[in-house]
Amino acid sequence: MLDDEDLVLQRKTDETKDRRGKTQRDRDRVLYSSAFARLSGVTQVAPADEGPPYHTRLTHSLKVAQIARRIAEHVIEEQNEEAMLAKIDPDSCEAAALAHDLGHPPFGHAAEHRLDELVSEASSTASTDEDDGFEGNAQSFRIVVRLAKRRYDQNGLNLTRSTLDAILKYPWLRGPSSQPERYHKFGAYTSDKEQFQWTRMDRDPDDASKSPNAQIMDWADDVAYAVHDVEDFFRAGLIPLDRLIISNSERERVVSWMLQRAQDLSSAERAAGHFAWTEDRDAALRAAQRLFDDWPVRQLTEPYVGLSSQRATLREATALLIRRYVTDVRLLSENGGVRFAGASTKELRHEVDFLRGLVWYYVIERPELRLQQEGQLRIVSELFEKYYQAAEEGNWALLPVSMKEALEDGIPRARATADLVASLTERQAVVLWGKMSGVDQRSLRDYPVL
Repeated sequence: MLDDEDLVLQRKTDETKDRRGKTQRDRDRVLYSSAFARLSGVTQVAPADEGPPYHTRLTHSLKVAQIARRIAEHVIEEQNEEAMLAKIDPDSCEAAALAHDLGHPPFGHAAEHRLDELVSEASSTASTDEDDGFEGNAQSFRIVVRLAKRRYDQNGLNLTRSTLDAILKYPWLRGPSSQPERYHKFGAYTSDKEQFQWTRMDRDPDDASKSPNAQIMDWADDVAYAVHDVEDFFRAGLIPLDRLIISNSERERVVSWMLQRAQDLSSAERAAGHFAWTEDRDAALRAAQRLFDDWPVRQLTEPYVGLSSQRATLREATALLIRRYVTDVRLLSENGGVRFAGASTKELRHEVDFLRGLVWYYVIERPELRLQQEGQLRIVSELFEKYYQAAEEGNWALLPVSMKEALEDGIPRARATADLVASLTERQAVVLWGKMSGVDQRSLRDYPVL
C-alpha cells in the first residue's frame, strides 16, 4: 500500500495546477467514477422503472452526500473546537457518502446475501486462502482501492486516508462465525487487508470504532433512507401517511410489528442494524405522535393523488424533517477523543427509526416484493455459476475482458466472479441471464459491454 510520501509523489503532477484540496479531489474522483454511474441502474428499495420514479442507489447516494456535507458544516460551525479535534472534513464526508453504496450488487440486499453464500461455498470448494464471502460495504472499499481505474499505472481512485476511513462503516475484516456482529458485516476483504491497514494505521489495531466522519456518513444514510423512501412510497400509495396521521390504531399496529420484528432478529439482521429501533413501545408511539403532530406533516390527511397542494406540502414536510435531523446533532468528547453522536436526543433517533420501520412494514415485507426477489436471486445465482464454471473450465470466450484480466492477475475465481456480477446494473444482469438461459434471442448488438 502507498505510504504518505508515495501518495504525495503520485499526486504531484495532478496538483501542479489544481487548486482543490486533497479531499475535494477525492469527492470528484468518486463522483466521476464509472462505479458511481452504475448506481443509476441499481435498486434502492423497489425497481426505479416501476410506477413513480423511486430513488435509485445513485439518487439516494447523492442525497446522502448532500446531507453528510451539511451535517459536517453544521458541527464545524456550532462545535468548532470539537470538530477540529475530530478532524471533521465536509469533503471527506461527502466523498464517503457518494462511495458508500458502490459495492451493492444488482437487486439489493437479498442478492448481497446470495453472493455471500455463493462466494463462500466456491472458495471453500476451491480451497483458496481467501474465504470471506461477499459484503456490500467491503465491496465498496475494494472498488475505491483496487477495482476502479483512473490511471493506467494505478489501481483504485488513490483516495486520502481520511476519506477511506470515512467509507469504513464497519472498520474490521470479517470475523469468525462465532462473532456474528463481525461475521455478517465487515468493511474489507482479506485480499484488501494491506489497503485496510494503511487506512487505519493511525489507530490501535484493536480499535474497531468508526471515525467521526464515518459516523456522520452513517447518520446521513439513515436520514436519507428514512425521509426520502417514505416520501417515495407515500407518493406511490404504499405507505398510508394519511391513515397514520389520523388513526392511532394504524400507528399501534406498525409499532407492534416493529417490536415483534426486533425480537425475532436473526444474527445477520441484528448485525446489519436494519431493525435497530427501540423496543420501548411507549417511546416508539411518542415518536410517531411527534412526527404526525408537526405542521406541515399533519396536513397530509388524504391519499396522495398528485395535487399541487399535496406536492408542496410533502416538500415542506421532507424539508422540515431533513433540517431537524441535520441540525439537531452533536459531537461528544469522551475517553480523550471526540465522536459524532448523531441525533442530539433519543427522541429524534426514535423518529428516524419509526420512519425506517414504515418502509419495512409497508413495502419491504410485502409478498409482491418477496416474489420478485425470488426471480432476481435466480438471476444472480445462475450468472455467478455460469461465469465461475466458465473460468474453471477455461471457457475464455464466455468471459468478459475485465474478468479475464482479473484471473490473469491471480485473483481467485470466486472473487473475480463476484466482482463481475456485483458490477452489473440490473438491466445488464437481466439481459445477460436471458441470453445465457436462451430466453433472450436478440442480436449481438444487444450484448452489454462489461
